[in-house]
Amino acid sequence: MNKFKAVVIGCGRIGSEYDEDSKRKVISSHAGAYFNNDKIELVGVCDLSLEKAEKAAAKWKTKAYCDIEEMLDEEKPDIVSICTWEESHAEILTKCATHKPRAIWCEKPIANSVEVAKKMIGICEENGIKLQVNYLRRFSPLYQEISHFIKSGRIGKIQKITGHYGDGLITNASHLINLVQFFVDEEFTRIKALKSSLKCRYENDANYAFVAESDTGILFSLIPQNNENYLHVELQIFGEKGAIFLTRSGFEIKYFEVKDHELFGGYKELVEQAPPFKNKLSGEFMKEGLEELIGAIENNSKPICSGEDALKTLEFVGVCSNNN
Repeated sequence: MNKFKAVVIGCGRIGSEYDEDSKRKVISSHAGAYFNNDKIELVGVCDLSLEKAEKAAAKWKTKAYCDIEEMLDEEKPDIVSICTWEESHAEILTKCATHKPRAIWCEKPIANSVEVAKKMIGICEENGIKLQVNYLRRFSPLYQEISHFIKSGRIGKIQKITGHYGDGLITNASHLINLVQFFVDEEFTRIKALKSSLKCRYENDANYAFVAESDTGILFSLIPQNNENYLHVELQIFGEKGAIFLTRSGFEIKYFEVKDHELFGGYKELVEQAPPFKNKLSGEFMKEGLEELIGAIENNSKPICSGEDALKTLEFVGVCSNNN
């Protein structure tokens, strides 16, 4: 079987180092996903720091590079992962496009501006390159099932969506924003945001609280917190017939149905039930993301989190940060 050749640009946490965390029980990096997939040969890793590149190369039994062009010239990859900060994504993607890989798997956010993101999408389209952006919860079969469950009306018309996050609107809240956009086919046309004084560990990011409303009246709000106290990431989707809660950073699912209220006559309440979903949450988001990307290449289909999907999230984030 001919394998797809893959390379990783950026050997930091999501590129490689997350898999050094002993508490992580599943593959959590791009390099780890490639190394553990039978359809992939990881032929190189690249970082500005030779020490980082060599450390990753030793772990994943591949070659280390400090020069992107050299690696692309020598390895001629089919798939390129861009795992650097967003300010460099466009420059790196442009270099990669001249070498005509079949796919690029880019970290989120796709870019540091809407205009740059649109150019990146255009470059990939012009060169026939599949562009997948790593809003990784979309890759989960369970989350895909939940999206279909919500869109098919199983919990009724959505009334409100609320959530909590920490450490940055762009870095972390964008995951939840992208997930909401996956769950509901709505445009949130009215957004009010407030920049928070709560600490954010990322210099180029900040925490924002916001409330948004769609054309059909769905309310969507996120509230930040200081993650130094404890990690608290969750999303709650309330419909007219029930609710779904994604808790513990999305690693646990709670499901509720409307029943007669036990305490107050004439009222209803949400009562927790066994989740009705056939898929279970594995937490193998990187493994599932790579499988999705390979499927898009083999079937000539659009990635489940495309450049256009990431652009929509970036536009939402931009409205928040400019409207406070």
